[in-house]
Amino acid sequence: MEIRKMKPAEIDQNITLGEFAFQFELSTEQREDRKKIIKPENTWVAVENKEIASKLTIFPSDIYIAGEVMRMGGISGVATWPEKRRSGLVRELLRAAMKDVKERGCEVSLLYPFSFSFYRKFGWELFADAKIWTLSSSQLPQPAPLEQGTIYRVTQKAAAVLQPIYEKWAVSYTGAVLRDKQWWEDMVLKRKTGEIVVFKNEQGEDRGYIIYKIKNQKMEVKEFIWLDEETRTALWSFLAQHDSMITEVEIRPAVNDPSRFLLADSRITEKRESYFMARIVDMTSFLQKYPLHLKEGEELDLKIEDDFCEWNKGFYSLENVDGSIHIRFYPGHSEKKGLEMNIQTAAAVFMGYITAEQAWKAGRIQGEPEQVTLLQAGVSDLEPFIYDFF
Repeated sequence: MEIRKMKPAEIDQNITLGEFAFQFELSTEQREDRKKIIKPENTWVAVENKEIASKLTIFPSDIYIAGEVMRMGGISGVATWPEKRRSGLVRELLRAAMKDVKERGCEVSLLYPFSFSFYRKFGWELFADAKIWTLSSSQLPQPAPLEQGTIYRVTQKAAAVLQPIYEKWAVSYTGAVLRDKQWWEDMVLKRKTGEIVVFKNEQGEDRGYIIYKIKNQKMEVKEFIWLDEETRTALWSFLAQHDSMITEVEIRPAVNDPSRFLLADSRITEKRESYFMARIVDMTSFLQKYPLHLKEGEELDLKIEDDFCEWNKGFYSLENVDGSIHIRFYPGHSEKKGLEMNIQTAAAVFMGYITAEQAWKAGRIQGEPEQVTLLQAGVSDLEPFIYDFF
């Protein structure tokens, strides 16, 4: 079995395996469109007798983590023919992919798992949830005309209009993707089809948008982005103007959106589900970029276990010296003392899914309580959230 990058001549094989594994069928036109966007250099394959037995795709991008931009190598399209499953092929593909994304300078990797327990074996951990609100049209706010600002529809060059709004919003969430023009076109607008409306305030600034669709008297709000309370109120009022057309509304809000509390009738249905997983690919580079808050003279010591990406395994000493964080790394096994955790727990804590104290009480971190307090105070309090899927 050969583990390598896919060759251009193997793109059709790649698509056929994907169709089988994920149970869809492309038309001839859709297949040709798919072939145009597939990049062989981003696809790893396991090949036997000139046939692809297993494959995965890397989605390189940037994401926000704690307000900082980090490089991300997303993993998607993991598939294996049934007769080749449970033979370790995905393990070898993931190992090759992690070395690849590390060489590309990526600090982290994200993926949407078919199984959380499966990917935890390789160092990924749950870091973000998704929420869905379902409410009847009668639970919407009372429809009323806007007193200030305007709502307008976007039909052309949507990416150029939405990007500045989205970017101001995304920096407040750990895990949010920095969308470039191609990402908007291929990963957002082609998938989240429907109507797009933008709220512009009296100063002429675009401050929020909604992507939504109505079918069979049901409204589905796929993205609900707002930058201030005026915009949040205006967009909810806009939704209410559809009351004669719909009986049900389904909204996918950010996890910390307070709108449920602010509704007159808050007895709506909320579904919260585990969504994306994250992995720290290069712990040293991750810590160098992470805005850790330590006071002058404070020192935080971490002992990280990582059996899959062994370059992360070792002891990390982080100290505030003259206002900047100095990092010393001692690779491999070390006799030095520090907060002990695996790479999965490190991702969950630094990316804000659980607190250091919660991980410590659950036995996922071992060490002195004073160091736990330092870690808890040092990590960002920004919520983890991602609107995208790949």
